[in-house]
Amino acid sequence: MYFPDKIFGIQECGDNALNVIYSYEQGNVYCEYPMISFQMSRVALVDQYGKHITDDYEVVKEWWSNVQ
Repeated sequence: MYFPDKIFGIQECGDNALNVIYSYEQGNVYCEYPMISFQMSRVALVDQYGKHITDDYEVVKEWWSNVQ
């Protein structure tokens, strides 16, 4: 959030940290595999088609597999 030109690795984050990170409107995260909190309230998914906000775990999981 404070360094928008940096990418934050989320591989070792727990659910509580993922919930906070996924709630941010800006920033870049990276992980080689899906890191999805089962307790998430919402996630902003951004790709070449734009931005989509969802609170559905299955939507996030499918999106992640399609952007790889």
